[in-house]
Amino acid sequence: MTLVSNGQLALDDLGANTTYFINDSFTAGSNTSRDIDGDFQVEDPDTGQTSTVTRTIWQGPVYGYNLNAGASGQTGWKDAVGWGVDWDDGGNVRPDVGSLAAMGSGLTVTYTDGSSTSRTVVTVGLADGSKGPDGTAPDKFLILALAGANIPDSDNTFKQITYGGLTLDRSAKDYKFNTNVCTVWIWELTLSQRNSAGSGTGTKTFQLVQTSGTNNGIAEEFGGTNAGGGAPVAMSEYYKGGTFVTSNVTASIPTSGEIAFSDFYGATYAAGSFHTTTMTVGTAGGYGYAHSGFSSSGSLGSLGDATLTYNSRAVTIIRLRGEASSSTVSTGTVDFIIEDDLATTSPPNSGWTTMNIYKNQTDNSGSPDNTLSRSAATYTASGGVGFANAKWSWTVAGDFGGAFYGTWFGGTNGAVHFIEIV
Repeated sequence: MTLVSNGQLALDDLGANTTYFINDSFTAGSNTSRDIDGDFQVEDPDTGQTSTVTRTIWQGPVYGYNLNAGASGQTGWKDAVGWGVDWDDGGNVRPDVGSLAAMGSGLTVTYTDGSSTSRTVVTVGLADGSKGPDGTAPDKFLILALAGANIPDSDNTFKQITYGGLTLDRSAKDYKFNTNVCTVWIWELTLSQRNSAGSGTGTKTFQLVQTSGTNNGIAEEFGGTNAGGGAPVAMSEYYKGGTFVTSNVTASIPTSGEIAFSDFYGATYAAGSFHTTTMTVGTAGGYGYAHSGFSSSGSLGSLGDATLTYNSRAVTIIRLRGEASSSTVSTGTVDFIIEDDLATTSPPNSGWTTMNIYKNQTDNSGSPDNTLSRSAATYTASGGVGFANAKWSWTVAGDFGGAFYGTWFGGTNGAVHFIEIV
């Protein structure tokens, strides 16, 4: 969350002040085998004449809620009504025949916005594409449609949307347009965002946030609360780089000496990094294999910093590599191996929780493109003087339905990614 930027601030136990237009859960339904078509201009190489052809540029299921609008026919997904997106060369993108019809149940759909105007949610859904137009359009996206045209794109309408476990800022939407007497917002999703949202049917959280949450208590933001009878906290516990306020926090909180409540205005919790490094990608392939990433064996790629302290011992990262049977298959594995060249037992399966991958950048600004959870990995250990190691391995699909090899660490020698282990 975030601490308040002014006003009353306490050390402990003042709580948070998120407000919502809608704070609900519902049962997501499904509508499978949907298509989105686009019109393209094609030139005959012999005559030079152009003609318009229609191509399917997206396919896949849609999960979530769609209001049975009856005679009004309002829906954010409707044939013969163009979507104002840039997924083809003429802006003539339109969903396939018909609307989504009634889908899902149990959702609170009406609310009064910040301008005292009644609003109705017509569509909220996760479009989980299995086919895209040669990578030029999103294969995964979240769609929200409210009844009525030209609804303002402002915090008065909503500030954030939560679907499942994913929260997105309204201001971060990729498209906003009118279609079929609705105003529609669309967010293109990374694979990790789609996974957070939760593809499929079942119970989903749905929120339209009025004002995003801010904490009034330092301990609520950074940890160390004495709620439930724990030991009281003290200001001295909240120096940056200490127990609770990690060095990744961007606010100007002192590391020692005088410390004041005003130092914490607007501060946001950030997890401490267990290890960070850049990766310069190397690639290799042949009959039955296609690798990209880093491996000390075979001198594949490199890491800016391959050494770290793990379980109070100095260890070395010897592999962080994507492995597939070819450059075109849709799934593969990501292997992460650390080695202790003196230990007689392997490092334990503990000490970190998540690996974040920031593609084509040298720091952890913004949101990670991919996230790997340690708990979701297959852990293998081996022990013996000179080769004690620990290996975590994930079987994963390529981003956006694409080939694994080209979309995880990529097939480009020399590409640089930032790796953060927290």
